Amino acid sequence: MKKKFVAIVAVAAALVLCFGILAGCSGNSSKAKYTLLNETLQDEHFAVAFKLGDTELADAIDQGIANVDKEGTVKKLCEKYGIDYAKAWCFKAPATAVDTSGFKGKTLKLGFDNEFPPMGFVGSDGKDTGFDLELAKAVCDNLGMTLEAQAIDWNAKDSLLESGVINCIWNGFTAEGRESAYTLSTNYMTNTQTIAVKAGSPIKSSADLKGKNVVTQSGSAAFELLEGDLASLKATFGNVASVPSYMDALMQVDSGAADAVIGDSVLLQYYIANSK
Repeated sequence: MKKKFVAIVAVAAALVLCFGILAGCSGNSSKAKYTLLNETLQDEHFAVAFKLGDTELADAIDQGIANVDKEGTVKKLCEKYGIDYAKAWCFKAPATAVDTSGFKGKTLKLGFDNEFPPMGFVGSDGKDTGFDLELAKAVCDNLGMTLEAQAIDWNAKDSLLESGVINCIWNGFTAEGRESAYTLSTNYMTNTQTIAVKAGSPIKSSADLKGKNVVTQSGSAAFELLEGDLASLKATFGNVASVPSYMDALMQVDSGAADAVIGDSVLLQYYIANSK
């Protein structure tokens, strides 16, 4: 009975957040439910991750990104998903063109988190979509490759990559601190780790989180940051929880179970813009 009750509460909470997002999109309210604090905990970059040593595939994808960027596809995708191309897009094309002919007809088996908008998420039609998925599709089309994208448990990403179930992770993947564990593409987008709170919260900076309940996504860059470089800041919190997705994290803030979310600015900005 307890499990059933918890499941009912979780579903109800999800519906509340989803209806809030839909209301924001329809313009029924002009006030955002959350506030993104003007504080950067860490600057970082997104890259595509491959199994350590898989440099040929990484180089081919770099060339494909360069090709579709030159065609103007990336700028159009940025406009579609509310990303500032001039400020966020940081990709540098290879100095020497890469021969990608050997990848024609091959398959890019891409793993992604479908609760990480605007990079990857479930659209209103029930199908997976997002900036990274559309970019990957454009790159595969350009290289003559087939794209097989599958939503994965983010905590299982490493085992899936090592076993060959997927051959890349392409979904707002933070490059910093992971260089020795993966072969990475060239960085393509800038991002920051920051803090989101409920609108009207008295919390204005990380210093105000002393003794507070903080939540983030399990296995995320923010989670790793709190375990590493920001361990001293984490020690000041009253409690730190990790949940499967950032939507779960925001639901905790919405319900009052947590006081703040620490996570990716790209994702949190998207949620805030669509949760009015």
